[in-house]
Order: sequence, then structure tokens, then C-alpha cells
Amino acid sequence: MRKLRFALALAGGLAATHATHAEDWRVEARSAKRVDGEPTQVVGDIYVHAPADTPADAAPRMGGGCLLADLVEYGIGLASCASSADCNSPAAIDKSSDPQLQSFYGYCVWRSANESAGRCWTRPGPPNSHCIRSIDGHALTPGAHQLGPVPVRPLSTLPAEPEWIVFACIADEAHPAACGEPESQSRQISTSPLRD
Repeated sequence: MRKLRFALALAGGLAATHATHAEDWRVEARSAKRVDGEPTQVVGDIYVHAPADTPADAAPRMGGGCLLADLVEYGIGLASCASSADCNSPAAIDKSSDPQLQSFYGYCVWRSANESAGRCWTRPGPPNSHCIRSIDGHALTPGAHQLGPVPVRPLSTLPAEPEWIVFACIADEAHPAACGEPESQSRQISTSPLRD
């Protein structure tokens, strides 16, 4: 069986870096799972951690996460990128070639700080099916937040199941838009571990 990679992603151009948070709120991208059935699907979750003394009525944080697939070997995305703009260029996703690609969005993701360039990972569908995002009204409160299910083969023409990753972001309270700002240090990023 082909190895599947799962991770969770959110805003464009996010590198796998971590910012320091005085309040100790953080997000953890947990391993997603392949769910057998007709069709085979992918699910995932993120976990929002808050300090033990956080009041029950504390305001939720901004951020979220998305299920992303590695479609580079199938001609969608780029093996090397510097920003999410690279991953959404016509060279990366030719949205005019197939109506199914209209809702696809590419994210430039660095899996580690040692990488000299990111890799394009694609949200192969609309954000309402592949993501949970505070900008769409999902409150990032402490605890688990579920993602999916989505089909493991986002296009029926794919000869095999793609690899998936999980990538998440949570913004500092003082900078709520930080997850949408590629260079911001006012956020914390998390990538789930790769599956065997």
C-alpha cells in the first residue's frame, strides 16, 4: 500500500516556523487518517491548547487548518516554491484546463526549517470541505477541531492516491490576521507528523 502523508494547512505561504507566544496558546496539527469505504476518504483534526487558567468565556483565537494533498507528481503544484503565489500561478494550477480545478488552492509549505525552498501542497477543493477557518466563522476554542472527510482521490483521473499533509496556524491575540500574513511572526504553525 502506498504511504500516505497527512497534514493540515491554512493560509497561503506559511513556512513551518514557530513564533513565541506570551499567552501560551498553541495549535497542534494531529495525524489525519485514511478512512476505507466507497469512496475512500481522509479525515484530520487540530487541537488548540490554551493555558490552564484560561477563562471558559475567553475569546476564541483566529486561524485554522486545512487538509492538503501533494499533487506535484500529477502536474498540479510545483516541487519548489517561495510563496503561495508560486503555487497558484498558471504553471502550478492551470484552472482554465479543468473546471474541477477552480476551487483548488496551492500553499507553499516548508516541512522543516532546514529546507531551502517550500513545496506546493494543494487544497483540492473548497475551504468549506477541506478546512476549518476562523475567517469562515469557525471559533478556534481550546480542544479538538475535526476536518473532513474528503475523498482521498480529489480527481477521479488520478492513477493513485496522493500523499496528504496536515498544517495549522493560530494567531496571537494582538495580531488576529497573522495567519494570512506570510512573513508574520505573530502566529504559531504546526505540521502533523508523516504517517508510515
